[in-house]
Amino acid sequence: MEELKIEPDKETIYALNADIFKNLLMAIGIMLYFYFLNLGYINIEKSVFTTDLKVFSFAWLAATIILFEIAYKKDNGKLAIFGIESLFLTLITMYLIQIYFYLNPNFRLIPLLLPFAFSIYYIVKSIVMYVKGNKKYIKDLSDIKEIVKKGEEIWQKAWQGLAGTYII
Repeated sequence: MEELKIEPDKETIYALNADIFKNLLMAIGIMLYFYFLNLGYINIEKSVFTTDLKVFSFAWLAATIILFEIAYKKDNGKLAIFGIESLFLTLITMYLIQIYFYLNPNFRLIPLLLPFAFSIYYIVKSIVMYVKGNKKYIKDLSDIKEIVKKGEEIWQKAWQGLAGTYII
């Protein structure tokens, strides 16, 4: 017996790969952000570094608000999700200021571990998007819904015809 292979068309593959690529770019960008934060912690004096953290917090907050506004105007759920992720990064950056003051000797571990957490999140998100995209394509490819709908219409017409013959 020959196996049935269902492969999506190029447009579906391109759209899915574009979304996955954007997620992986976000993960790389966040890793670079935390890498530069770690470099700043090592090379910049304390007062300048805390000022930089405050500026980064404000910049991320502004970017988050802009993302939410654009997502709302375009009614785009994907942009809204990126906005939520950006908000989470904003909150982490704001808490890094407090962590820097209270856990100064252990601060270096935080910017080293956070990029891994974000990377794992984005990789898992990309895998879920890929699986859901393939399932959606296969579901849309199936014509069972149309066959059932036509069968129901035929059944209703036949039933109405039978009921009409017995009415006096």
